[in-house]
Amino acid sequence: MTEISLVSVVIPCFNDGPRITPVVNEVKKSNYCREIIVVDDGSDQETNHILRSLTGIKLIRHPRNLGKSRALKSGILQVKSPYVAFVDSDLTHFTTANFDKLVSPVINRQCDITLGIREKEDWYGVISGFALAYTGERCLSTKLLRQNIDIFDQKGYLIEPEFNQRFFHHVKVRGVLLKNVGQLSQPRKNGFRGLLINFRQVQSFIKCYGINQVYRQILFVKNPHFLLY
Repeated sequence: MTEISLVSVVIPCFNDGPRITPVVNEVKKSNYCREIIVVDDGSDQETNHILRSLTGIKLIRHPRNLGKSRALKSGILQVKSPYVAFVDSDLTHFTTANFDKLVSPVINRQCDITLGIREKEDWYGVISGFALAYTGERCLSTKLLRQNIDIFDQKGYLIEPEFNQRFFHHVKVRGVLLKNVGQLSQPRKNGFRGLLINFRQVQSFIKCYGINQVYRQILFVKNPHFLLY
């Protein structure tokens, strides 16, 4: 490990085989990256085949789909670096420069946690604030994360609101703009079924945390001082 290679990257993956390869390849090129841990969360055979063909990664496989929280936890338990970053597997136009921008403020102690704000999110996610508050790209120290490992006991996609509830207003959390980066949305992946998935996700956030807590999390990331750069 070189002096600068301080970050373990955990990438949860469910049926994103055709999209994960460019994400992995860009992360690999970063001088900050020590290891890439991909967690195959019970994906289909096509994705399984693609993941097994990737080099330079540590692959963890779940025999069945356990949800994003469990996938992240499986990866975190294998982390060997002082810092850990989460990167979603279905990003578009994600570059090494984006990754470096995500992790460098934490390594340089400008803040405790960064959230990656994707510039090319769907308009309704930006206007509502959900795309900002519940982004999957995050970086923090491994020590801080493991001290709060119980946040990954939440099921499915509740990890982001649980993470926010634990850390917003308690440690220094800042956003960084990931230029030109987007994500293949659920409606584009799954059509009408994707819309239902999004609706149920929002519904589960409000049911578990209450509308006031969800609103507070959205206000937090919409504060003009939230973005570091």
